Amino acid sequence: MRELDEIRLRFLYFFRNPEEFPAQLTLWWGALSAEVRLAVVGLLVVGALYILAYLRPAIGSFLAVILPYGWLNTDGMRKFFFRGTAAEFEKSWKKSGQPTRNRARYLADAFYYWGPVLIVFGALAMSFIAFGGHPRMVVQFDAK
Repeated sequence: MRELDEIRLRFLYFFRNPEEFPAQLTLWWGALSAEVRLAVVGLLVVGALYILAYLRPAIGSFLAVILPYGWLNTDGMRKFFFRGTAAEFEKSWKKSGQPTRNRARYLADAFYYWGPVLIVFGALAMSFIAFGGHPRMVVQFDAK
């Protein structure tokens, strides 16, 4: 139960002092061993690949909103941005062989596919706060 109270206090601390987050993160990173840093970098790379895989339809949907229709109606656009997704572009392409002209549907997809990015960054921030980023921890790190 004591650990849960400490995690709650960490979240309260960073909520009240958001400017401390980068400083605490820097001190935490400096206190890690080389092996742990390598593991953290590996996890960050996996998270970046996850973000890139899910941003592909978001970027394509955003481009579908702003580009002329003639540029969208290509097989290359579909293959690069939408193949294997449930985006509106892919659905309409499968039905009629061309993308829909309703641009509002593309805008909805552009916002929808940004969710995984927020999940990854939120999970990283919450993990750091819960498991390593409290000023009391920095005192222990500085003592080394």
